[in-house]
Amino acid sequence: MRLMVILTLTMSLLFSFQDSTKVVEYYMNGRVKVEGIKINRFKHGDWKHYNENGMVIKTEKWHYGKKTRTFDIGQITGQVSK
Repeated sequence: MRLMVILTLTMSLLFSFQDSTKVVEYYMNGRVKVEGIKINRFKHGDWKHYNENGMVIKTEKWHYGKKTRTFDIGQITGQVSK
């Protein structure tokens, strides 16, 4: 029991010291191009990619620097890009 408490506290401290940064890239017209979160310099969570009109064209899921999934707008709407 005591070992479990120490392990839990250690893990909590490790996660609380992670450096997280919101990343936003812009097109020349001022609209958002890409946005997401980096934790300790690694992409993490949902990253959204936009076209120059501000519409989401792709969403990526990342887990500490490794891409786990990509959703293209064609998959969501059923449209296929040429």
